[in-house]
Amino acid sequence: MRIALFTPYSPVIGGGSVQLRSHLAQLPDLSVEWYYLSTASVHGDHRHWLGKTLSPWQFAADLSARTGFLPGSTRPVRKIVSRIDADLYWIVAHYEGISVADELLSIGKHVHLTVHDEPLAMLIRSRRYRALLPLMAPTFSRVLRGARSVDVTSANMRDCFKRKYNVDSLHSTSILPNCRQWNPISLKVP
Repeated sequence: MRIALFTPYSPVIGGGSVQLRSHLAQLPDLSVEWYYLSTASVHGDHRHWLGKTLSPWQFAADLSARTGFLPGSTRPVRKIVSRIDADLYWIVAHYEGISVADELLSIGKHVHLTVHDEPLAMLIRSRRYRALLPLMAPTFSRVLRGARSVDVTSANMRDCFKRKYNVDSLHSTSILPNCRQWNPISLKVP
């Protein structure tokens, strides 16, 4: 099974990348190709640079088109998605990742979603993206409900998502010790 991991950031920066590299080290039997957006490409096996991140205007236009709030364009995200080919798509729900997951779901692809930080909480605190909250909320909710599986960083986040979105998710650090038994085809964890 070919698995495409998508992040809207480089594989070599930040806490999210460190967590993902740690997860991948514990899953050596899986064939994972890491696709990412960043200002530049980085060296490494199984890494595929897709270009720069969307501008704030492109991101707003994408979310606007996805919600039907105002005219916009999903073309930049559709272009990103067209460059990724896999049997299963592992998407980090961070900024463009939510749009990429939504696009993949809209064309019938199987998506596993990783949530390191709830996007709505991040937008509330961001001066740059706060205005996108009414556009992100329905898109994120749709992606959460449409994903085949969701993993989160803590039991508290798992419980919050169950209450807030009625979505079952997995606490990633509690399942990784048992990953040798993980079946990525069914996405069921024993």
